[in-house]
Amino acid sequence: MDYKNPQKIQDIFFNISTRFQSNEISSNNLESEVIIRHALGIDRACFFASLDKNIDPVKLLEIEDLALRRLNNEPLFYIIGKREFYGLEFKVTKDTLIPRQETELLVELAIRQVSMGENEKVNIADIGTGSGAIAIALGKNIKNALIYATDSQSNAIMIAKDNAANHHLSDRINFLVGNLFSPLTNQMDLIVANPPYIPTKEITHLSPEVKREPIHALDGGFNGLLIIERILSEYHPYLKKSGSLIIEFGNNQNEEVISLAKKWSPNKRISTFNDYSGIPRALLIHP
Repeated sequence: MDYKNPQKIQDIFFNISTRFQSNEISSNNLESEVIIRHALGIDRACFFASLDKNIDPVKLLEIEDLALRRLNNEPLFYIIGKREFYGLEFKVTKDTLIPRQETELLVELAIRQVSMGENEKVNIADIGTGSGAIAIALGKNIKNALIYATDSQSNAIMIAKDNAANHHLSDRINFLVGNLFSPLTNQMDLIVANPPYIPTKEITHLSPEVKREPIHALDGGFNGLLIIERILSEYHPYLKKSGSLIIEFGNNQNEEVISLAKKWSPNKRISTFNDYSGIPRALLIHP
């Protein structure tokens, strides 16, 4: 690639997309587009309207650097430093799990549960908050909520605090460093958790870019259910009797998660819900 002379956006797009495809990056066209747009600071409409325009050689070097990082299996959203979740933009770094679209189901279920209640003020806990995506999405959509977001990693909490400040929610979300429920001092109306649930033996088979995400946010122990069972066995003192618990779980874990829920909450109603791909993804325990 000639970095000294201007080249058209469409040529750079084709070049990077082809290289991504050769390296088995399945969404090669989209990721090529996102990297170019990020470097140039343009939106999608502007990108497609500017395909026949030249790129400044300095910007071309920047784009190439970003492309090489992706070819080295760095996740796209770490490269551009942000990720959209539930219609909101979040800063993400190597210290946080990248929010997934399927996790938006937890937000939908949580909003539905709270809207069924009659409390003027609602206390919500987000266990293992990471980038703060769930807590902030709930704060934006449940105006009467006071949210307690916990995470064992102080670096993740720092990112989450930045995200909350960017969305003007610092006054309604308390970020607490600690393992699972340990930082909580009062009972909640709702507890939401997206714990690690990938079985340890499957970690080595994950795609190279997913392996670059925090291992503690992925590894759910021998059968993937270690942290899920801890949450199910430990949540009772932290949830009001009228409250609800929502947990995300992994592929093919539906039956085992229901069994664990019945074991630890035999007198509660238990339901599971499918994500947008039709895969069982979320557990709801309520009175």
